[in-house]
Amino acid sequence: MARIRALIALLLGSNWMHYQKTDVSAPLSLGSEPRPSAEMQRLIDRFRGNWAVRETFEVSASRQRGTRQGIASFRTGPGFSLIEDYKSGGSAGSLRFLALVWWDETAQVY
Repeated sequence: MARIRALIALLLGSNWMHYQKTDVSAPLSLGSEPRPSAEMQRLIDRFRGNWAVRETFEVSASRQRGTRQGIASFRTGPGFSLIEDYKSGGSAGSLRFLALVWWDETAQVY
């Protein structure tokens, strides 16, 4: 029993006192709040929300025109990105995709 107490004292020893409990519910103060670039803010402001979509196109000269209707949903994503969730269907078949758009400051492109 004495060996167990000695081992616990050794493990906890002075290192135990260097740990400090923090309130994890309190927000961390990291200085100013990060903000999206002006380019991303404009894109988010213009596209965020749900959009009704309708596609009409010629498949080929020998085939009839195809159409699709659906919804494109845009929401903000991690790191000030924009996520597009696209779903449509019709005579041209169904189309589903998920897109992630962000601003590359170095290349100056989305």
